[in-house]
Amino acid sequence: MVSSQGQSTLDSDPHSAIRGLTGARKASVLLVALGSEVTSAVMQQLSQDEIERLTSEILLLRRIDPEVRKYVIEECRAALGD
Repeated sequence: MVSSQGQSTLDSDPHSAIRGLTGARKASVLLVALGSEVTSAVMQQLSQDEIERLTSEILLLRRIDPEVRKYVIEECRAALGD
C-alpha cells in the first residue's frame, strides 16, 4: 500500500500487503530485514539499473509489518531449499 506521500506502508493489513508484493518490493523488504552490511554486499553484485530500482523501492518503505517481513524471509528460504 502506498501513502499519499508516495511511501509504502506495509503495516495496515499484512495479508493485503503480502498479496500485493512485487518481486522488487520483496527484494527490498528482504534487504532491509538483512541489514546494511548484507545489503551493501548484495548491491555490489548488481547492475546499476538493479541498484537504482531496489534503492527506489527501499526509499518508499516506511514501516514493514513483522508478518510481511516474516513472509518474505520464509519465501526466500523456501526458494533456496531450506
